Amino acid sequence: VLVLLAIPIPQIVFNAIALPLQMLASKLAVLGIRFAGVPSLRNGNVIDILPSGSTQRIALEVVEACSGIRSLMTLVTLAVVLVYFTRSGPMLSSATWGGLLRNRDFHRAALLMLSAAPVAVVANAARVATTGYLTYLMGTRATEGTLHEALGVSAYAVSFLLLLGINVVLKKLLAPKGDSAEALVTEFTSPAGTTMGFAASSMRFGSLLALLVFAAASVNWLSMRGELSVPRQPLSSLPSTLGKWTQRGDEKRFDAQTESVLRATDYTMRDYRAGGRTANVYVGYYESQRGGATYHSPKNCLPGSGWVMKEPEIIEISTPSGRKFEANRFIVESGNYRAVMIYWYQGRGRVETSEYRDKLNTVLDSFLKQRTDGAMVRVMTTLGSDSEASHAAAIDVSANLADSLNSLIPD
Repeated sequence: VLVLLAIPIPQIVFNAIALPLQMLASKLAVLGIRFAGVPSLRNGNVIDILPSGSTQRIALEVVEACSGIRSLMTLVTLAVVLVYFTRSGPMLSSATWGGLLRNRDFHRAALLMLSAAPVAVVANAARVATTGYLTYLMGTRATEGTLHEALGVSAYAVSFLLLLGINVVLKKLLAPKGDSAEALVTEFTSPAGTTMGFAASSMRFGSLLALLVFAAASVNWLSMRGELSVPRQPLSSLPSTLGKWTQRGDEKRFDAQTESVLRATDYTMRDYRAGGRTANVYVGYYESQRGGATYHSPKNCLPGSGWVMKEPEIIEISTPSGRKFEANRFIVESGNYRAVMIYWYQGRGRVETSEYRDKLNTVLDSFLKQRTDGAMVRVMTTLGSDSEASHAAAIDVSANLADSLNSLIPD
């Protein structure tokens, strides 16, 4: 279990877990801040606070680092270690899985690992709420520097103490009743009561050692062989005309902080206009996804910014060149603004609607093609009174855009 917990979580899975934790921490923190009598307003994972004696609001953003996911993973790992060093008897000497599943320490380990989630969430929400309250009293000084770091350490220390307390309670509740230490050992030994022979033990050890050496050599070879560089045109060369749609204004760029999170090799974002309608187009390309830089799913990004995503649907799009592919379509809302959003993942000759399926294909192509490059493509148009026309416009832009990406996102 420790070996499994040592494997870094894939970024796409990390984002999918971190966002709900960010949102939950934001909601609980707002409740705590309001309970302390501080007026606050939450928009996604951003909490607006008006400091005492000030007329300017401070936006307290519950960023990914404040989601509590790292504390959660650390506490889950500590739960495993804690149960191992406080176990009542042997855990792995049974010859069958049934013996392990009947082991009370095994039950305690599972319960303690599960309890790490609410402990991490509550402690993290309390930390964010405390930060919000101190921001009300002190301003931005509470969100940076030594004080902010001290709050993080304190929250983790409280979480660990809570985990220790839960372990003590579970150990008492699950303690064997009337069993002697000898009975415990007998219960979890093999049915025949014999120990494994030296030859069999050596064979198992040798097989395991060979497997570990092979796995280590394979991983190092894969990491050192590098990736193929595929020639392509920059995204800035995307045509200014997509069918009947004409570019309006210049390319839009994110601020430096957003770009540092985005980590795209190349991207373009621009508006196109036709027949009184405007469509926003975004294409983010990643030359390599092996180092953790990868696209962020709209399912993770938009809700964190206060958007609501409704009516998910997989649609088929036919391009002017006759090619067909599937894409995601959502109705997204922010305040009174409503829009039709279409997006898909493209690269290495594939077009996918699922980020998870695309990641599995990325791993496969890393082995077979020495490539992990890919892109996320998104189109948004305002949802007007004529819903069908708005959907048709978004599909038309997407179809023409897909034909224009052949030289920009290599197959």
